[in-house]
Amino acid sequence: HRHRASILWKSVVNMREENLLERPDGSAWSEDHLKLLYLISRYSRCARNRFEKECWIRKTSLLVLIYEGIVDGVFDYDYAPVCEFIGQRHMIFNSSEEGKDDIDDLRDGGLVNGLK
Repeated sequence: HRHRASILWKSVVNMREENLLERPDGSAWSEDHLKLLYLISRYSRCARNRFEKECWIRKTSLLVLIYEGIVDGVFDYDYAPVCEFIGQRHMIFNSSEEGKDDIDDLRDGGLVNGLK
């Protein structure tokens, strides 16, 4: 898992060094924002033309990946068990409110269109 984290971090550093990412207010995105954006980009794809389909990561899947990133030391978030209705059942899993807030920040900044 540490190898995955180092690859993720190198990509984030490259994005920051190239000044590709800046918040709407001109401030810098946090490292966790950038890592989360990179993670979303690995599991999503925009349509390049009107014939191509878009591919978006599901919100629940992203929350699970965020939790795994927390456990692996990639994200500096807290987590707690939550109960959510998924499909036809209530499920209990570990989730991060900070991670959800950062997803909302990325949406507000125009960097993420949506999740399934």
